[in-house]
Amino acid sequence: MERHRITTKSHWNLNCKEATFLTELSKEGKLSMSLRIRLWYHLRICPPCKRFKKQTLLLAKKLKDLGTISNYSLGNSEKKQLQEQIEQILANKNK
Repeated sequence: MERHRITTKSHWNLNCKEATFLTELSKEGKLSMSLRIRLWYHLRICPPCKRFKKQTLLLAKKLKDLGTISNYSLGNSEKKQLQEQIEQILANKNK
């Protein structure tokens, strides 16, 4: 499990930037128990971050329902075409 360093001075309080970062990680189930508790505590006292979490979860659910997240991947020809376009753009920038 990858470790993420949270740098707040207080043991309990997260700042909003850290809370939004942890909200994103929590969707993947990558939080330790102590970080989950700290995030829960922050969400209890910070309405904007609580709203962010609700909106993020709703957006992820809607995208999954549309099939845009888990049911689509690029084929080899599409990957090659994108790679060529990227290389062409980079070559033009370097001229």
